[in-house]
Amino acid sequence: MRRILAGALFVIAGTAAAGASQRAVPSPPLTIVGEVRTPGQSVTQQPLTIEAAVARAGGFTADAAVIEIRRHSSGAGAITADTPASQYHTMYVSRADINAQSAPFLAGGDFVIVKARL
Repeated sequence: MRRILAGALFVIAGTAAAGASQRAVPSPPLTIVGEVRTPGQSVTQQPLTIEAAVARAGGFTADAAVIEIRRHSSGAGAITADTPASQYHTMYVSRADINAQSAPFLAGGDFVIVKARL
């Protein structure tokens, strides 16, 4: 497995006031690793489907079967490979079920591991 280095990712957000200056707003990255072609991090400002997140990561490898989603228990902040299990909730989705209505949406800060099996 490739090692993902944590880094600060920023997007520029404008303000509604005319002539207001722009400032950097930190956005926690969505991280996807495992059985995808291009593991890594991406910034998202709105929830993504699992399919969209996997597409950003180059698609599934042939062995992909189960998606493990780790989300911060408090609902805020990013999860990394080193985050203690007591600080996040884990959900599992079968690759066969990702386009079902019950499949969860992904958000910034989620840590997604695509596995060959559970």
